Amino acid sequence: MKALGLAARSIMHPKMLALTFWPMVIALALWIGAAWFYWDAWTGSLSALLTGTRIADWLPPDVAPRLIHYSALVLVFMLLMPVILITAVLLAAVIAMPIIVNFVAARMAPRRSTVA
Repeated sequence: MKALGLAARSIMHPKMLALTFWPMVIALALWIGAAWFYWDAWTGSLSALLTGTRIADWLPPDVAPRLIHYSALVLVFMLLMPVILITAVLLAAVIAMPIIVNFVAARMAPRRSTVA
């Protein structure tokens, strides 16, 4: 119970909370910025890919372009979600984890001076 209490106290420290959330915020900002510039290219490419499939032949001609366009929008959004998550995990592993480990080590096992 003591270890659980110490862990809860450490994770609620403002520095730890910031290190927990900032990788996701940065990954989200990075990919929203990329989507801002490339959204039309991504959805256009995916729409062209879907138009070239047999799905377009099964749909009525007046419905097909709209349905393919909205399907491309949803697919691009669905593909972005795992990419954002993977980017956040990589940022956390590479940048945040060493800082977190040093923070926890300093609080849980402070260095003792070896005076001879």
